[in-house]
Amino acid sequence: MDNQEVYNKVKAHLLSQGRKSLGANGHCAYRGYAGAMCAVGVLIPDAMYLPSMEGAACTSGRVAEVLDVLGIDHAIARDLQQIHDMVPIDIWPDSLAAHARHYGLKP
Repeated sequence: MDNQEVYNKVKAHLLSQGRKSLGANGHCAYRGYAGAMCAVGVLIPDAMYLPSMEGAACTSGRVAEVLDVLGIDHAIARDLQQIHDMVPIDIWPDSLAAHARHYGLKP
């Protein structure tokens, strides 16, 4: 999956979902309550997802292995994940657009 495809999928998902994906502990989760998924979680096919991925950084361990299999650049995945985790939801559109420009992508 190239960076534009990753960006498009994450952007569409986050803006459609309109909320953070949170787990039982209240922290961001790849798979959260009521079917919510974070920026990286939406990139992980159900067949490749393991509950043990929760709490792990997207640039290491099993999550990174899945991203590698899917051909997803770790840097853009990490940056999109940080938008989900750290940026207020009402700022997501502007932050996503800024990251697209940073990577030379079409917002």
